[in-house]
Amino acid sequence: MQLKIILYSLKINLYCINAILYIIRLWCYTVYQEVIVLTNTQKIKMTLAFIGKSEAWLAKEIGSTPQAFNQRMKTDKFSTVELEGIAKALGAVYFSAFEFPDGTKI
Repeated sequence: MQLKIILYSLKINLYCINAILYIIRLWCYTVYQEVIVLTNTQKIKMTLAFIGKSEAWLAKEIGSTPQAFNQRMKTDKFSTVELEGIAKALGAVYFSAFEFPDGTKI
């Protein structure tokens, strides 16, 4: 009888542990997804805030008008060459790559 009670309680504990692990995995996946979802516009705005400059300043630095640059920010359509130019104007380096767990970047 005691053996059945012990086995039953172990079974319940395993269910609880599995449920907790599932919740942790789900939470980690959600946090990971939130990091990936940033648009180029959001990244540019964050960088401008970090260096204390405005969108108008950046537009002039890359040879655009503030109005035209603002429209590009609204549509979030930038080519890789444009993003590299924006990064250079911001004093940063732009890179786009696939990175694998072993450190390989493509």
